Amino acid sequence: MYYHKKHFSIRREELYERIWTQPVVQIAKEYGLSDVGLRKKCKKFKIPLPPLGYWQKKQFGKPILERPPLPPYGEEEIEFDFFEKPEQDNVETAEPHVTEGLEKIRFEQLEENKIKVPELLNSPHPFIIRTQEILSSPKSDSKKKALDIYVGQNSFNRALRIIDTLIKALEARGFQVSIADECFNVPDDYKSRIHMFGVSFGFCLKEQTTRREKIFTKEELKERAKNPWLRNSIEYVWEHNGKFTLSISRWGLGLPYGARINWSDGDKIKIEDQLNKFIIGLLKSAIHIRSEQLKKERSEQERLERERRRAEKERLRKEEEARIEELYNEVTDWHMAEYIRAYIKAVKDKHGEITSGSELDKWTTWASKQADRLDSLAKRLSKNENKMG
Repeated sequence: MYYHKKHFSIRREELYERIWTQPVVQIAKEYGLSDVGLRKKCKKFKIPLPPLGYWQKKQFGKPILERPPLPPYGEEEIEFDFFEKPEQDNVETAEPHVTEGLEKIRFEQLEENKIKVPELLNSPHPFIIRTQEILSSPKSDSKKKALDIYVGQNSFNRALRIIDTLIKALEARGFQVSIADECFNVPDDYKSRIHMFGVSFGFCLKEQTTRREKIFTKEELKERAKNPWLRNSIEYVWEHNGKFTLSISRWGLGLPYGARINWSDGDKIKIEDQLNKFIIGLLKSAIHIRSEQLKKERSEQERLERERRRAEKERLRKEEEARIEELYNEVTDWHMAEYIRAYIKAVKDKHGEITSGSELDKWTTWASKQADRLDSLAKRLSKNENKMG
């Protein structure tokens, strides 16, 4: 049995509010968690929990502990990961492909929609004509362009009628059939493809074989008698026995556990009577596979959204750090500018009148310019005035 990993996140403040308005057991059940796991999460993120007996006392109007405030913590978003045990039929019934698929399954189950294979091959499908021409020619080197039919010569006509009827039925139901010619990622015996709900299945028809002991001709017996190693040895031959198996490939699809992939001739029922069941099997697998694909896509979208939120949070944090650092630098520069101006004033007060053009006059002019250059307050006010302007 497979378990599906689930993920969700909640703000710390929101979980705190829920913990004090509803019992932990109920919240944990809603989230698909154990109450022990939820309590551990709350302790890790410093979320105060109601004491034992809190909800019973509240129910009967007895005095209860006042809710303690939520203490500060570094992270405000709490993320949960857990494994969910799937139900027997693990599909979201709200999905359009599920609704359509279930309708098509009901259609196949109706007796009036039973697929009937004709006794004669009438107006064969183009794929059947191509396959008949290729497989009828023993020297043909283009068998990759034919449907996957592997039967003896005596059963060839029956096989063509079955597959012709199946292809026509599938196309009448709105599904596409193709031959994956020279497709590198398709197994050699599953080039025949059926496409439904965005899922591509390989399918083939094979005739079963039976092993029997080989009967040698007189000439072969004489030849074998000459060789002591072959004289008493037994050889076997494999012969087609007229029983067919219609199969779909599970290669690369991730079919659900227990999904049926083979439909065979039996003593009381033939392949010809199982074509509706074959389509039902395809539909069930396609519904499951498509549902899993959509889940993965949603999971990937959620992951990308979490990454986007983390990146945005990190961007804002760095931006705030840069603003704080800028503020510290402005304050430092402003203080230095004030110190320089105070120092210049002290020099002037100590020296008295300064002669214009003197070295001290030149120095005080230069020092004042340095103070103006460092004066971040004047720069900040100038920026605000420019923005307002």
